[in-house]
Amino acid sequence: MTAPGRGLSACHNHTQMSDGALELDGMVRAAVRRGFSDIGISDHSCLAAEPPHATGDEAGYIAALRGAKARFAGEICVAAGLELDALSRFSARKELDYIIGSVHYLYDKAADRFYGVDWDEATAKTCIKEMFGQNGLAYAKAYYAAVAENALRTRPDVIGHFDLVVKPNARGALFDEESPAYRAAALEALDACCEAGAILEVNTGGVFRGWRSTFYPAPFLLARDGKRRCVPPSAQTPTAPKPCVSALRPRAKCCAVRAFAVCGCCGAAPFAKRRCEKRCAPRAKRLAKNASAVL
Repeated sequence: MTAPGRGLSACHNHTQMSDGALELDGMVRAAVRRGFSDIGISDHSCLAAEPPHATGDEAGYIAALRGAKARFAGEICVAAGLELDALSRFSARKELDYIIGSVHYLYDKAADRFYGVDWDEATAKTCIKEMFGQNGLAYAKAYYAAVAENALRTRPDVIGHFDLVVKPNARGALFDEESPAYRAAALEALDACCEAGAILEVNTGGVFRGWRSTFYPAPFLLARDGKRRCVPPSAQTPTAPKPCVSALRPRAKCCAVRAFAVCGCCGAAPFAKRRCEKRCAPRAKRLAKNASAVL
């Protein structure tokens, strides 16, 4: 995806073809209204753990994205993407412009059960009890092992919400995010993603949903040498793309990110710009201050 001129773009966006709030053209029109030069559509791949998505009809999904490209040619560049989960497949990958590689579930083969990594604390605790004998660190390590394996096997262009496993761990109830063992597991997975040639996204999903006070990836993952820290200007929003607010700037500045895509502080629906600004400005200022202190 290129963004000449205005330079606003976003690659991680879902529509009603998976779990997004807007239909395809509505998402693209919202991006046009907000001054984006590029918008990538990356709906979820199909999983046995979830209701069927429109992406299950691979030819139909690709045709829909190509149609959007043609309809909006001259207004905005529409890129055809997919968020490919580690536990799913998509045979028509060559027809897409890019792939986001993500891990959303851990699978217990013995019980034939899927546990959503980003669901809630209760789900995570059940998974830790049933699969890892109450060992929260082992749970986190299994997640990062899945991230690494997925990156090396599928070679995605982008790694989605790299440290998603922390989402229900806001109070440290599952594992210690400051422990050397946890950080070593995360950094080992990060090395695998780098070896695979993938880049990381800055994802605001956990913040605007109220689960986290910091974005994915965590600051310590962005603090190492620039060779490993290649963070594209992208983030996920459930409704429509929004110009980034200042909360992203301190972290991105640390990592030499020169452009921004979207911010999901409140997830306000389209046409709610004034309400969004009023609600998010104080929060963005506070988050920016916190991020500056951490970094």
